[in-house]
Amino acid sequence: MSRLMLAVIAVSIAIINTRSLESVVAQWDVAHFVAISAQGYADPKEMAFFPGWPLILHALGLTGIPKVLGGTIVALVCSLVAAFALKRIAGPWGAIAWLLAPTAVFTAVPYTESPFCAAAFWAWERATKDKWGQAAVLAALASTLRVSGLFLIGALVILALTQKRGRGQSLAGRLSWLVLPAAVIVVYVTYLYGLTGSWTAWFSAQEAGWQRGFPLALGGAGQPLEHPMDAEPRPPRVAVGVPSGADLVDRGPRGHGGGARETSGC
Repeated sequence: MSRLMLAVIAVSIAIINTRSLESVVAQWDVAHFVAISAQGYADPKEMAFFPGWPLILHALGLTGIPKVLGGTIVALVCSLVAAFALKRIAGPWGAIAWLLAPTAVFTAVPYTESPFCAAAFWAWERATKDKWGQAAVLAALASTLRVSGLFLIGALVILALTQKRGRGQSLAGRLSWLVLPAAVIVVYVTYLYGLTGSWTAWFSAQEAGWQRGFPLALGGAGQPLEHPMDAEPRPPRVAVGVPSGADLVDRGPRGHGGGARETSGC
């Protein structure tokens, strides 16, 4: 129902303002994702965005499906997948909170929130069932999408250390699986090194495009929120005073290099 309401809002705005539905949902960081999917990391600032989502958009484009609308459909499906995971983790109210939270607007546009959370929530659910191989694959997928994968890996390490012994895999076995998602991030950093000759290319992109240095690029608590949509490459944070869905989708696109910002997500 919440996604239907967002769809009605988006269609209404498109009709009232005589705009295409694609232009309504193609706001903020969507321009960056589409650009990367078309030309790779031609703009060094866009190295702040992990490659998983642009690769998905590129694959959609190869099928002839418009990237923005196709990405929106994928995001909506992933939002539902994430809700099922939360139902198993936290019960019906966990899923309801996910679906009805004000920040749910970010799961109805072609952003990384929905696919990341779908992979991350299911990785956690599988790990709690001691299915560490499945959890590692899902965590690796999540780590292609956002830097937040680092924090997911950290949480899974803590879970592995605190999980009951004597059932399923050994501690060494659990931890060894987590090499897989960690390797994904190492591969991306190495890829950026090959492009730029710098091991800190991701941090440099954060500094150049979003005026963030270490450790703020990883979500330093002292950083002020200058806009309700705080930056995409940042780990999860929910801003106070989140704008309405209509307010978000009715804004015009930000400049390509202007540091489009988002808030929610995982």
